[in-house]
This record gives sequence, C-alpha cells and structure tokens, in this order.
Amino acid sequence: MNRKTSAAALTLACFFLPALALAHVGSGEGGIVSGLLHPFTGLDHLLTALACGVWMRLRLDLSLRQGMAVFLLPLLTGMLLGANGIEGLYLETLLGASVLLLAVLLAPNMKLRPNLGITLASCFALLQGLAHGGEIIRLSLQGSLSALAVSVSTGLLLMSGYLLAGMILTRQQSISRSARLVRGKASACRCSDSTTGADNAVRGQGQAGLSL
Repeated sequence: MNRKTSAAALTLACFFLPALALAHVGSGEGGIVSGLLHPFTGLDHLLTALACGVWMRLRLDLSLRQGMAVFLLPLLTGMLLGANGIEGLYLETLLGASVLLLAVLLAPNMKLRPNLGITLASCFALLQGLAHGGEIIRLSLQGSLSALAVSVSTGLLLMSGYLLAGMILTRQQSISRSARLVRGKASACRCSDSTTGADNAVRGQGQAGLSL
C-alpha cells in the first residue's frame, strides 16, 4: 500500500467515522425482524462482521466453526453485560475505531500472532454486544428475541466473510500456479536453448576435426 492509497483510505475513514459511531443510536426497535435486519443496516456491525470473517480466514487461519465461536460468544456476552447496564466508555467511538483497525489489520503485510488476533476479534465482538445490550433492558423479552436474531444475522455475515476469503485464496492460488507454470516453461526453454547450443558446439568441433 503506497502513500497515496494510505492517505485516501485515511481520508475516507475520517469521513465515515461519524456515521460509524452513530450506527447504533436510535435503534430502540426490538423483535426478531428488527434483530435480523439490524446487522445489515448498522454500518459498523456490517463491516465488522464481514471484515472479521475475512480476517480470521486469511490471517488467523481459523475454521468457520472456530471463527463463529471466537466472535459470537463474546457478542452474546457483551449483550448480556449491556442488558445489565454495563457500557464501555465512549462506546460508539470505539465501535468506529474498531472498524478502522480491522481495515489496517487486513493490509497484505500486516501479520499478528494468532493468540493476539483472536483476542482482538473477541474484543470487537464484545463491543458490538455491549452496543446491542441496551435494547434488552428497555424491551425485555422482545429485546431478547432481537438479540438472538442479531446473533443469527451476524453468523451469516461471518460466513459471507469466510466465503469471500475463500474466493480470494482460490484466486491467489490460481495466480501462483500460473506463475509457476510460466517459470517452468521459461526454465525449460532456457535448458533447451543451452542443450541445443552445446550440441551445435559439439557438431562444430566434429566438423573441424574432420576437415583437418
């Protein structure tokens, strides 16, 4: 990633940060339908779930089952804590910042230890859960149904991220195979040229000896 690309990404991030921070504000509606739709309409939740799915497959090399456990369990824990009135300081700002951090972590040369990566993914999910937890307090059973529906939709988004990462890996492997094939053909051509040159040299020496 060159400097111009990094600057453009940072500019866009600063532009969208207020929208990310306000993605949960005013989400007082509850119920199954609202819970199912909210991860797709809340920009921070949508981006976090998709990016975590891609990141856990590409960078952390986790299976889909492991990724679901790493993300959904902290998400449910966060909703439970939020339902009991526990909210993080500057939660909405942290939600937006977590999306920006995920964008950095998805950079090609960015590598983390698996344990640290899993911890970060769990923290991202915990923040999302805390943001949703307030709905359960105000809406009781309806909010609980909404929270469960949010978990289902989040699982679908994670799965979509995994599928996207799988497509990326397949493409990279295809490009790698093509590159190896091209290098192999080039090497074979060089070997053939060197063999032909050696044969010509031997024939030239033979003919010179006969002429003598």
